Amino acid sequence: KNDSLMLVINQGNTTLANTDLKIGQLQKRVTHLINTIRTQPDSAQQKISECDSLGANAAILMAQQGQRDTLCNDEIKNLTLVLAEKDSALTDCENGFSGIRQVADSSLNEQLNMVIQIKGLNKQLKRKVFFSRVLSVGCLILTSVSATLILMQQKR
Repeated sequence: KNDSLMLVINQGNTTLANTDLKIGQLQKRVTHLINTIRTQPDSAQQKISECDSLGANAAILMAQQGQRDTLCNDEIKNLTLVLAEKDSALTDCENGFSGIRQVADSSLNEQLNMVIQIKGLNKQLKRKVFFSRVLSVGCLILTSVSATLILMQQKR
């Protein structure tokens, strides 16, 4: 939709430039006719003809100015629509970024919690390994003492 609006805006710009060119030409004609009327001798027939021409050109100039105003208003409306769409897209991007940031923060917090749990479990594992070794040494000592006692009792 944004591309179609940009196409309309570009076409409007072209039409506006053409209208500005026509208006400039008509303004030059009107100015020339006014200067001609002022500088020529007072012949009623020629002045009437030039005034008629001046009036016709002035009417055309006014119509062109009206068309230009309409084109400018259309251009403003189209640019406002483009701006609204871009604002909407920006808002969507900001919302998406906010959601991604929340997910990333949540993931980092969860990762920190897991690291803490892993450290705690590693401590427990080290204690269990140590306890297991102590029990193994204790069993080895107990077995040695038992074997010695049994051997001593058999010798008696």
